[in-house]
Amino acid sequence: MMKPRQVQLDLWADVDAIGYDHAADEDTGNLANDSTIAVKPELQAQAPGAAVEGADTDIDRPDLAATVEPEKKLKEAVAAALAKLDKTASPELREITELRAELNFHNNLYYVEDSPIISDYSYDAMLRRLEELETAHPEYMTTDSPTVKVGGRASEKFRKLTHIVPMQSLRDVFSREELQEAVERMQEQLPVGAELVVEEKIDGLSVSLEYENGVFVRGSTRGDGLVGEEITENLKQIKSLPLKLQKPLPYLEVRAEIYLNKENFAALNKAQLAAGLKPFANPRNAAAGSLRQLDPRITRDRNLSFFAFNIQRVEGITFTTHDESLFYICNEGFPVVYSSFAHSDFAKIWECVEKIATRRASLPYMIDGAVIKINNLQYREKLGVTAKTPRWAVAYKYPPEEQETVVKDIKLQVGRTGKITPLAVLEPVMVDGSCVSSATLHNADYIKAKDIRVGDTVLIAKAGDVIPAIQKVVLDRRPLKAKPFVMPDKCPVCGEKLIRRKENEVDLRCGNLSCPAQVFRRLLHMVAKDALDIADLGPAVLARLQEAGLINELSDIFRLAAYRPEMLNLPGFQQKSVDNLLNEIEKAKVKPLDRFIVALGIDYVGVVAAKKLAVAFRKGGLSALAAADIETLLSVETIGQTAAQSIIDFFKRPTTVALLQAWQELGVKPASPPLIEENGVWQGKIFAVTGTLENYKRSEVKQLIEARGGTVANTVSSKIFAVIAGEKAGGKLAKAKELGIPVWSETDFAAKLSSMAK
Repeated sequence: MMKPRQVQLDLWADVDAIGYDHAADEDTGNLANDSTIAVKPELQAQAPGAAVEGADTDIDRPDLAATVEPEKKLKEAVAAALAKLDKTASPELREITELRAELNFHNNLYYVEDSPIISDYSYDAMLRRLEELETAHPEYMTTDSPTVKVGGRASEKFRKLTHIVPMQSLRDVFSREELQEAVERMQEQLPVGAELVVEEKIDGLSVSLEYENGVFVRGSTRGDGLVGEEITENLKQIKSLPLKLQKPLPYLEVRAEIYLNKENFAALNKAQLAAGLKPFANPRNAAAGSLRQLDPRITRDRNLSFFAFNIQRVEGITFTTHDESLFYICNEGFPVVYSSFAHSDFAKIWECVEKIATRRASLPYMIDGAVIKINNLQYREKLGVTAKTPRWAVAYKYPPEEQETVVKDIKLQVGRTGKITPLAVLEPVMVDGSCVSSATLHNADYIKAKDIRVGDTVLIAKAGDVIPAIQKVVLDRRPLKAKPFVMPDKCPVCGEKLIRRKENEVDLRCGNLSCPAQVFRRLLHMVAKDALDIADLGPAVLARLQEAGLINELSDIFRLAAYRPEMLNLPGFQQKSVDNLLNEIEKAKVKPLDRFIVALGIDYVGVVAAKKLAVAFRKGGLSALAAADIETLLSVETIGQTAAQSIIDFFKRPTTVALLQAWQELGVKPASPPLIEENGVWQGKIFAVTGTLENYKRSEVKQLIEARGGTVANTVSSKIFAVIAGEKAGGKLAKAKELGIPVWSETDFAAKLSSMAK
C-alpha cells in the first residue's frame, strides 16, 4: 500500500486563501460558482441582528390578530429547529439552522399571513448571511432552504393549486456592467441581432390567471413557485380584470402582478388611522393581504389593480414575439405592463432602463426595478430555465443606500475551478440593519476600474439591498501611502503560476488541478446534500483527512476504507464515527445516477439538468454520458448549446477519464432512474390523485404511473383519463363525477398494476 501524501492545510488558519465558494449558481443551476465571499468562523458565529418592527397585521383577519405574539412564536420555532440538532453540531450548522428557521417563519408571515414583523432590509440581511454560510459550507445545503425556494408555502386557508409551469423568480443584477454581461450572455447563445424588451418591475404580488373557452376560470398566487393558492373569487373583485374575452380561446394562462396604486394605498391607510387601526407598511403588503381575504367583499373594497406581463400558455393561437403577445391581450382588455420597443443594441436597452428610473418617482404605482427579456419566444425556449430562474430574462434593481467604511485588506480566494477572487476586508459597518465586514471584488479588472486600495474610504451598499458591494472610492480621503493593488501571479495556496483559460477572460485561475484548495472545494461539492450527500464528510473532517494525506483526489473518498487504521490514529476520530463514515461512503457507491452527475461539478449542469441527463442516459450511465455527442446532448430537455459543450469538454479531460476509471475499479455503480416506458400502457394518459391512500405514498403512485407512460396532474379537467381516489377525497372527486371521468379506488389501481405484470 502506498504511503499517503502529507499536505499542510489548516482549515481555519487560512480560510480566506482556501476560499469557501460553494454558492448556488442561479444562472447555471450549479451547486457552486466562484464569486462568493469567504467568512471566518468568528464572523460566522455572529447571527445578524434584526430590529423587530411592528406587525402589519391585516385588521380584517381576526384569526391572525388573536394568535400568540409573533416574536414569541419565532423564538419557539427557532428553539424547535435547534433542538433537532446533535449536541456536537458545529457553530456554523447551528447558525444555519437558526437562520433557516427565522427566514421560514418570516416567509410564512410575508407570503401567507401577509403580516411581516421585520423590514425588507432586515430580512434580506439574514438571507444574505445564510447564503454566505451555505457558500462556505455546501455540505449543509438543502433543497428546501430559503435561499433556494422562491417564496412561501401555500396557505392552508385556500385550496392548493400546482402550477403546470412553475412561477419562477428572476435573477437580479445591480449595475450597468452586470446587466450588459447578462444581456450578452443571452445574446451570445442566439442568432446575431436577438432583441430584448425592457419592462417596469412592478412591486406587487405575482399571480396566474387561467381562461378556458374565453372565460376566467381560475387564479392562483405564486406560493413557493410550484404550489400556490387558488384565489379565483378574490381576483374576480379586481375591476380591471377581464372575466370574459372578446375572442374566446380554448385555453389561455396569463401571468400578472397585482398591486395597490399609491393613491388607493394612501386612502386605505387614512381609513385605517381614522378607525384607530394600524396602517400598512407599504403598498405591496397591503395588496398581498387584500388579495388573500377570506371574504371577497373586502378584496373588492381595497381597489386593487393589476398589470399582465406574460402569456404563459395558450391554445388556439400562436405568437412569435413577446410584444406581439402583449399587444394581443391588451386588445382583449388586459392592462399590460409598460414595455419598450425591442432592441438588440445594449446602449438602447440601457437607455430604456434609465428612462424607467427617471419616471419612477412620478409613477402612480410602485416599481422596484426594470425587467429585461428576450423578445423572440422560440429563443426563450432555446435558452431554457434553471431550477429557480429563467435564463432568458433578468431584473435590474436600482441602486440602494450607501454607507462609508474603510478597506483594511484585500485577500484572495481560490475557487473550485481555480478562479482567483479578491475579497475586500472592511471595517465593520451597519448597512440596512446588518453588519458588513467584507465584499467581493470579483477580479483584478474590477479593482483597477474602481481603483480600490487598502486604506481607502469607500462607499458600500447592498446590491439589491442584499449583497454588500463597493460603489466607489472617496478619493479625497485616500491615505498618502495607499498603493494600487497588484494582483499576484501565483496561487496563494499552492504557488502555481496563475493563468487565463481563454484569451479574453478577465479571471485569473490556478491551473493546478491538484491545488489543495481546489481539491478541497471539489471534495466538498462532491459530498454535498444534492450530490452524494455524505453528511459525516463535513469541511473539518475533510480538512483533517486531506492534511493527513488520506484524500488527495476525488476518487480517494472511496479508498478510505483501506486507511481505517490511519484514520483511527487521527485526533478526534473515534471507532464509531469512523465506521459510520465508512458505512456512509459504501452506501454512496450506489447513489442515483443524477447525484453522481451533480457530484462531478460540470459547469452549467445543476440538479434539474442532472435529473434529465440521468433519465436520458439511464441505460449506459456515466460511460454513455461521457461518450455522447453534441446532437444527443441537445436532444435532452433543458440542455442548451452551452451546457452541451461544457459536458463534452468536461469528459475529454484526462482527469475526468481517470476519475471515472477509478470509480469503476472501486465498485461505484450509480443507480439508474426508474424506467419510463416510451409506449407504455398509459402513454399520454393524464391522471389525478385525491384523498388518503392506505398502501401508497402519492410520490409512489406518481412514479408508477410515469413508469408506464402516464402523467399526474394536480387539477381535474376534461383531459383527465382517470382519478385515483382514496379516503376523504375532496373537490377532485366531485369534479370528476361532474365531468363523467372514471374514478378508481386504491384497490382498482392495484388491480390494474397487477394485471399489467401478468
